[in-house]
Amino acid sequence: MVKTGVWDYLTNPANYFDILYIFGSILMSLLHITVDPFQILSKVVMIFVILQSIVRTFKCMRIIELYSPIVTMLQAVFYDLRIFLLFYGILVGKFSLLFSILGCAIPNYEINPVYTLAKAQALAEDGDYYGQEYMDMHLLMARLIDTLKVSLGDLGLIGTSMDLGLEDNILFFICLMLVIVVTFIIFLNFIIAEASASYETVAGDLPSYIMKQKATLIAESEFLMPEWMKSQNSFPKYIIVREVDS
Repeated sequence: MVKTGVWDYLTNPANYFDILYIFGSILMSLLHITVDPFQILSKVVMIFVILQSIVRTFKCMRIIELYSPIVTMLQAVFYDLRIFLLFYGILVGKFSLLFSILGCAIPNYEINPVYTLAKAQALAEDGDYYGQEYMDMHLLMARLIDTLKVSLGDLGLIGTSMDLGLEDNILFFICLMLVIVVTFIIFLNFIIAEASASYETVAGDLPSYIMKQKATLIAESEFLMPEWMKSQNSFPKYIIVREVDS
């Protein structure tokens, strides 16, 4: 910021993550001193700071030759999968509405008398009923999570079909098979295949990626270095000389 000025510094979106990390760390320290580390606000700030530290750590590890290939590949693969992950999220959201129509996938115990009776029987027998881990969560979000679990191969949702009628039970298994085939068998494997293809593409040009990352970090450190620490044959001057000679 001192070198480039405030306006030029703020025009780079990547610098906002550094600003948020700095202010988040300061806020976390203040909350620990004034409030309590176990308060929900303190936990949220701590989680945010830790996630930011992971990103910053990986960013700095690019300069190390041993870790640079892994960090570079992760960055490229995540960027290539952004469209496919968006489609996957849309599919999970739409399929969760199918289970909402049937009333299963976290049954609505307050409205559906069938599930209200099933919950009462379960509490009388062993005290457990399906979906009790979502009791403090919004019903729509709970169904999204349960549908996501089905798309990843967790079929614990089948237990809710025992309380459905014959017609609803048939519709439930039709919808369940549709979700399994589209999300788990087809689309999830399609994402894995696309990640493998992206990995192979990056691996083919890996030396170029690594040299680019190193050159970027070296140029940044050279720019931020005080003038009295720079040598006469610094990297940017060498580039300028070569361009003039050519």
